[in-house]
Amino acid sequence: MPFDYARQATREAQKSANSITASVYGGFPIADYEELSVEEISGRLDALSEAQIKWVRDHEQGTKNRKSLTEQFERKLKVV
Repeated sequence: MPFDYARQATREAQKSANSITASVYGGFPIADYEELSVEEISGRLDALSEAQIKWVRDHEQGTKNRKSLTEQFERKLKVV
């Protein structure tokens, strides 16, 4: 049983490292975007530049097209 926790912690640490690497090397602005909830994505918007918000918005509109997220992108773009 303790090994399961260790494996899970290792997977989570690797995901975090991959997220940082993707951001540093020009990957999509929000790592693991497709697996995140609206709330999780919303919580990461403040750290993005205007260009990154537009990139994420365009991606969202071309995939899941969640209205609540699109509205948040537009609000953030008005502020930026």
